[in-house]
This record gives sequence, structure tokens and C-alpha cells, in this order.
Amino acid sequence: MSFVIRAIFLGFFLYLLKTSYAQNPFYKTFGITSGFPCSTVYDVYQSKNGFIWFATDVGLFSYDGFDVKNQVNTYPFDKAVTNILEDSSGKIWCQSFKGIFYYTQGDSLVIEPTISQKHKFHAAQMLNGKTLASITKQGVNLFNTSTKKNISVTIPEFNVVTPSYNDNETLILRGYFGDKTFYISPDGKYKKTVPKNVTRSFYTVRFNNQLISLTKDFPYNIIFENGDVKPLSFKKNGNFYINNIKSISKNRLAICTSNGLYLLDKDYNIINVNGYYTDINVSNIIEDLEGNFWLSSLNKGLVFTNQFNIIFNNPEYVFLTVCHGNNALYFGTLENTVIKMDFKTKAFDTIYHLPRKQNISNILYNHHHYELVFTNSKFNVMNTLNNSITSINLKVNDVDTLDHSHYILATDKGLFIYPNDKSELISSWKNKYSTIEENAISISNEPKEYYQVISINNKIYTSTSDGLFEYSTKGIKPISYNNTSLTINNLGVINNELIIITYNVGVLKYSKGQLMPLFNETNGMSKSDLYLGKTFENKLYLLHYDGMQRYDPDTKENYSVNMTDGVESDLGDFTVLNDTIHATNYEGFLSFKLDSTLATKTRPKLILSTFYINDIETDITKNQAFNHTQNNIKINYSLIDFRGRKYTKVYYKLNNGNWVETNPKFKELLFTALEPNTYTLQLKAINYRGYESNYITLKFTIQPPFYKTWWFIGLIVLSISGAVAFFAYYRIKQLQKKQKEILEKERLLHELDLSNIKSLRAQMNPHFLYNALNAIQSFIYTGDKETAVTSLGIFSDLSRGVLDSSRSPEISLFDELTLIENYLKLETMRLPKINYQLTIDPQLNLHDTYIPTMIIQPIVENSVYHGLSNKQGLGLLSINFNLLENVLQVVVQDDGIGRDAAAKLRQRALKKSASFSTSANLNRIELLNANKENKIIQTITDLYSTDKKAIGTKVELVIPINDYD
Repeated sequence: MSFVIRAIFLGFFLYLLKTSYAQNPFYKTFGITSGFPCSTVYDVYQSKNGFIWFATDVGLFSYDGFDVKNQVNTYPFDKAVTNILEDSSGKIWCQSFKGIFYYTQGDSLVIEPTISQKHKFHAAQMLNGKTLASITKQGVNLFNTSTKKNISVTIPEFNVVTPSYNDNETLILRGYFGDKTFYISPDGKYKKTVPKNVTRSFYTVRFNNQLISLTKDFPYNIIFENGDVKPLSFKKNGNFYINNIKSISKNRLAICTSNGLYLLDKDYNIINVNGYYTDINVSNIIEDLEGNFWLSSLNKGLVFTNQFNIIFNNPEYVFLTVCHGNNALYFGTLENTVIKMDFKTKAFDTIYHLPRKQNISNILYNHHHYELVFTNSKFNVMNTLNNSITSINLKVNDVDTLDHSHYILATDKGLFIYPNDKSELISSWKNKYSTIEENAISISNEPKEYYQVISINNKIYTSTSDGLFEYSTKGIKPISYNNTSLTINNLGVINNELIIITYNVGVLKYSKGQLMPLFNETNGMSKSDLYLGKTFENKLYLLHYDGMQRYDPDTKENYSVNMTDGVESDLGDFTVLNDTIHATNYEGFLSFKLDSTLATKTRPKLILSTFYINDIETDITKNQAFNHTQNNIKINYSLIDFRGRKYTKVYYKLNNGNWVETNPKFKELLFTALEPNTYTLQLKAINYRGYESNYITLKFTIQPPFYKTWWFIGLIVLSISGAVAFFAYYRIKQLQKKQKEILEKERLLHELDLSNIKSLRAQMNPHFLYNALNAIQSFIYTGDKETAVTSLGIFSDLSRGVLDSSRSPEISLFDELTLIENYLKLETMRLPKINYQLTIDPQLNLHDTYIPTMIIQPIVENSVYHGLSNKQGLGLLSINFNLLENVLQVVVQDDGIGRDAAAKLRQRALKKSASFSTSANLNRIELLNANKENKIIQTITDLYSTDKKAIGTKVELVIPINDYD
């Protein structure tokens, strides 16, 4: 089952340091105690993409500086693997001790059965990046990892061989007894050579342009290709065996043993005869692309070291302070102990110890008198020639030499000079200051705390709770800087001038009575928090929490190293001797040179691990277009920067945006709900020296939904345009139709006006006027003046009513009844034989009910003129008005001669057309019904008796009420 061990104890730079009592290059280990899955590691390898691979007792692992990932073994009963190889395609191969070959596929290990030999293990080699050469009983098997084809090479006289070696494209095998050497090429051809001297050998390597072999155990000899032998002399001869040999760095040969690591120079001389990491059983070593070294071990897991020139010592005490003396380093410890380390023998010697728990807080060596000065609860002066000690009861914060024989002490009580003797120097200071305590004279004139002190040219400079001061035999002088309160870290001297190292304004120098800037952030001082500053050999050394910096005021050279270069951030104190820095930390002390060989020069490397769309892993190289719902992007990447992992920053940029720093805790980017667009995503890494990595550039497209595509939008535009065109066309047609209706209405109104005139003419036709006036005249002639006057009044009302109603298209039912009744009164005066009766529905509101003008009167006229006037005898005309659901029903019925008889009379009278008033009324009804939903309906019924004789006519009008313009 695959697993990822994430962020092993806050990164490998925070891994536990392993205890060693010998001098070793500074190193860190990965083992079970620090979260690594196994402490038995058989092989280590760096692949072309920068990953570190570990073959362990529990499987194969890869490491990218952030995650440790296990390659899941498909054959779990054979987990222990070794001999990591890589072919040209980037596929990683390894072997088990049972003879099975595996290769990586994704996150799994897959068996290659073609070349696996159960229960037989010989370390294979990879030739020309694609041929896996493995040893068989009869010779060599050559397996092409790309085509999966085999070439079996049988070698006569083949016997048990030593581990093989890959010399470019040639497999080299040496006989165990050194009697023959075989050279096999990838095409299966081979040759054999026989050295002039037969010497037993085991491991083979090419070093310094020579093919050499090395024995596995004592006696340890180097055997050259021609058979010459050079003995190797280790301090522990016979107590260990050799596991492997490797050519590393320039002109360095590494010998991996069960008792640590040994290095040989180009002349095959052992550089470190005492060995490095002698408590570690080293199985292999590689140098990675950054210049770091990785050691696999059989008992301590993995060992990592930046380089071999940072020497680490870890004695039993915790070192706090350090100074250098004649041929020795002196250390003050947390345990109230002073340790001396001889430069030549590297031996440690305890020269002072008191069981009382106290710190050795200050330590200083006086080269002129061979005196070691150190402080705990007292001030102590030790003669290093005989280790005699003189102490006084002063708790000293800082100490410096005033001259070769006197010391200046900064304490909480004041500033003192020790010892108080009869010298001229003491006399000169006594003349000004006279307080004496514990054989030391006080030169401070008031009680305050004194923190740092330094003596330059017979002047004393000290930092106090009240500021910075200059003391001399002439008096005390305060030193200020731009009215700024200085927070002082330490005092030093460069070129006989006072150097003030501060926390708040950088580094100042005191020159010609004035403080002025020397070194700050504007000219290269690190922005990291300052821990400790010192001056040595006219150079400034600053210890920050992330490294160390050196500045030369004369040359303006500024050089720095930090944790990425192997200098640990938890350094406590340091001293400098011949450009070599000796620094303490809580595990011991480091010795290194602050030069260009220490600096990180490689660029970090970014590798795209996985690309996810909506949490589904996707090959971005094959698919770069996604639909609008596939808009959640996650990217996992690896940062290959084993030295600078803590300080290297990764940035990303999306399209033309700004570079954004990623979260250093996670090696992934997440983008959710991306809008449809074409995206270019870039990633880069920058280490603390400003070196940029390669760029990862990803291009992909989130496609818009169909309703946002150009073709759909075009279709919508076309549809809208078509709809607008259709609506415009339809609207034009409507307007044309309305215009036509308006014209038609105007025509109808015009015709209606003409019809009204015709109706008016029919109403007031000459025949009616003549008959009415004759009847009035006859009343006058007969002397019936009253009837004549009445008739004349009715005639006048009728004429005025007809003329008034002709001005409007509608008339109230009340006015219409008035006109009809006046008309019938005149006609019955002229024709007394005619009777009429009006019947009105009581539900009708005569004044609020409107009907078309002159719509009923012509029907009444026809009944009188054609039906009743020609009848012999009395005639009856009945007119009924009824309200039926918003319509007016008018029934005009007479008992006259009928329409047929009337038509015959007209024919005799040469009237060939229908009555003028009847045709005009029908035309008016047609005009009034035009464009109306509710129409006027006229029905004419001829009335007959049972013997089919005409007995009259009935006309029915159905008129919508109040529906006329």
C-alpha cells in the first residue's frame, strides 16, 4: 500500500543530529527515530529529474525534498531491494536479494520476469541507458529495457566474479582471484585480459583515469588494471570490511565501510585516516546535482552532508563560548567547564571544572602572557602554562585587554581595571578615579550597568544603560548618533577605529569624533535578525539567525552563507583564525572556511508531478481543452533544492497577473471555479542567493458553455435580427392594415354621411312635405285653426328634431321616440284611418340608451307609406321596444297590404326600384356593421293569413346599445 511521509519532522534540515565524539563533516541522518520508514538502506541514487531514491529493507522510496513516497511492491513477500538503476526513459529499476528485477510504473514496483533469477543475486549494470546487464551462471544476460529483447552471452571459463562495474558503455567483470578481466559491450561482444600479477580483488571502479579494484576485507589493497598493488593503511585495519567504492567530486575516491567513510586523494592517499562517521555502516555514497552527499547505511538510515569541509565535533559538554589561543581552541560550556582542544592532535582536555551549575559566559585569551580569561559568577584568570587560576568576586558582563597586563571589566556595579598594581597605567587612571574593589579599581563615576567594553589606543569604549561612552584619563565623553537611542549588540575594532554593531541602525564606525554608517541594509547587510557581531583581522563578521555574513570595509567585499550551505542557524559564539571560523552550537562546534567553495551555486529545480481536473488526474500534455464544468484545477509539483529547501520560495503567475508566492507548507496550487478562458500558468523558484529555477509553463483552455460560444451567440444574433425583421414586417403590415382600415372607415363614414343625408332627404322628401303641408292647409281652409296650429307645431318640432339628429351619429332612445311619434301624429292627421301604438319595456332607460340616428324612422315610414296608406279601411301600426341582454329589440309591425302588393303598385307607378328610404337604411346598417364585433341585425317577415293572403309586414331590428362612435 502506497504512502507518503509528509514533511519529515519539519524538513530534513530539522532532522536530529546524531552523536559522534570524533571530528566529522557536519551531517544529518534520516532513520526510524526521525520519521523515516527504515534504518537499513542498501543503496541511494539520484535520478535525472533530481529525485533521491532509497533502496531499503522495506522497499523502494523516492524523496523530492518534501515528500517521501513508497513505491508499492506488487510482490509483497520480497520487499528488501537494492542496486538502483535508471534507463534513458526515466524508468527506475532495482533488484531484490532473491534475484527478482523490478521497475517503477507510476507509484508501483512491477516485476520483470524475463530477467529475474530466483535465489541468485548479482548487482546488474545499466549500459547506454537502455541495456540492463545481469550476470548468469554461464556469462551475462543483456536485456533491452525498451524492446524487452534479450541477448544471452556465454563466456567460456566463466567463474565467480566480483561485483560488476559500468565503464561508459562497457560492462567490466573481474575474476575473484584477479586472474582475468572481461569487457562486454551491449551488442554481446566481449574480450578478456589477463593481468601480469594475479591479486585477489573485489570492488572495481575507474578513478583518476585508471581502472582499479579494491579488496573487501583486510589486507586492504588497491589493485591497478596491470596488476600493480598499493596497500591502504587505515587506523582500524582488520576491524571492518569494505562495502563499496565510488568516485565522487573532483579527485576524490570514497570508500564505504562498515566503520564509516574514508576519502582518498588523486594519489590514492587517505585524507581522513581516522574516518568519518565511524559509527555508521556505510553501504553507498552519491554526490547529488547540488554538490551534497547522500550516504546509505545499514544501521543509521540515510546520512546527508552539504560538504566535507565543514568539520563537526560533538563532545559531551554543551559549548557556549569560544576563543583561540596558541595552537588551541578554548571553549566555555554550559556545565561550568573550560575545554581545550589542541589544533594538532584534535584532543580535548578539561582544564577547568566546578560542579556548581554555571555558564562560562565570557572567554578571552591573552597571547602575550598565555592567560585565559573567563567568567562565571567570578572573574577568572588562568595561566595556561601551569593551569593556575586567580579569581575575584565580580560578576562580569564583558571583558577586554587594556594592555598586555591589564583587563577592563564591564559589570553591573561599574567599570573596573584589573589588577590594581603599581604600574604606570594604573597610576594614570588612579589620578582620575580612585575606588578600589577586589584588587580592581573602578573608573566609573556613577552607579549604572555596563554591558560591552573594548579598549582602543588607551581609550575605553563602553555601552551602558545610559548610552555609549568614551573613557580616558582625561574624562568621560558621551557618544550619540543623530539623537537616536542605539540598541547595541557588540563592540569591535577595525583599522584602530571603534565599530558599533547595533540591532536598530546596522553597523556604525566612530571616526574623528563622529559616528557614521559602515554597513547596513542599504549596502548589503542581511535583513535577517542579528544574533551576534564580531570583528576579526579588520573584517566584520555578523551571525544572523539564518546564517553568517562577512564584510570587508577596505575592499567592500560582502560574502554570506546560511543553513543551505551547511552552516547551522543555532550557532552560539564564534572565533576566526586564519580565515577559518570555529563556531559553537548546542551539539558541539563547527569549523569551516567562509569562502566561495562553501556557497550554494546550483539552481533549484521544479518538476510537475500531477495535474488534476475536478480531482481527476489528467495528462496535460495530451489534453489542454476542458468544458466549462471542468474548471477546478489542482497542480502538484516538486521542488528539488535539498540545501535551500527552507529558504527557497516558489512563485506562480496566471496569464498576465503578478507573481504570487505559494504556501511553503504545501507543494500544490489550487484554482477553483475558473471562468472560461485560455490560461497560461507559470511557476518558478528562487533561492536565497537569487538563483532562479527552470520555469514550468502550462497552457490550458476552459471552454465556455454552448450559450457563450461564438456560433451560439451568432445564432442568437441572427435569430434576434430575424425576429426584429419579422416584427418590423409584421408591424408594417399591421400599420398598413390599420391605415387601410382608417381609410376604409373614413370611406364608410363618408358614405354614412351621405346615407344620413339620403335618409334626411327620404325623411323630408317633397312628397311628405307636400302631403303634410296640404293637410295643414286643409285644416286652415276648413276653419279648423286649432288643428292646423297643432299640426304646424308638430311639423316644426319634427323638422327641427330631424335636423338636430343629423348632426350626430347617435341619438338617445328618448329623442328617437319623440321623432317617430311626431312623424306618426302628422301622418294620422292626414290619414285618420291609420292608428298606431308604442310599447316600451319599462326596464329601458330612454335617456341613457343610445342607438344610431335615423335607424328606426325609415322602417316606420315604409310601413305607413307602402303598407297602410294603400289599405282599404283602418290600419294599425305597432312599435315595440324591448331590452334583451344589452341589445335593443325593436319590432315594427303593420297590418297593411304586404310587400308584394306594394311592389305591384310601385310597378304600375313606373317605380322600378325599391323604396329610396328602405335601400338607404339597409346601406346605413351595412356601413354601421363594418369593423364591428356586435352588429345590427334587421329581419323582415311577411305576414299571411291562414288562407295565404297578405295581412301585413313585420320588421325586427336587434341593435347593440351604446356601441357607436
